[in-house]
Amino acid sequence: MFGIGAFELVVILIVALIAVGPDKMPGFVKTIGKAIREVRRTTRDLRASIGIDEVLRDEDLRDPLGLNKPVVAPPSASHRRALAFEDEDRARERPEHGVDVDFLEHRSQPRAEEAP
Repeated sequence: MFGIGAFELVVILIVALIAVGPDKMPGFVKTIGKAIREVRRTTRDLRASIGIDEVLRDEDLRDPLGLNKPVVAPPSASHRRALAFEDEDRARERPEHGVDVDFLEHRSQPRAEEAP
């Protein structure tokens, strides 16, 4: 409540008791209660007349930058299957016996049509 702890509230009540006096304290508390109710009612009426509650319910105002929305939708099952490697693709990318040296040597040789 307003950042006031229990100890601070007790100190405020003691100071109010000393300032107002024990005989006027019930009337003082009653007046404070009425004032708080009036302020709450006035703010509620003001919020209703302005329509601020409806504006604050708008999702764009709650998250204007879209920080709570997912960045990328998770891929669908068909998309995951399309991206998945087939067995022969895996074998070509990462052979079981290491790099195919013969293939690399063959590939490093210039082709006949590329030769000067």
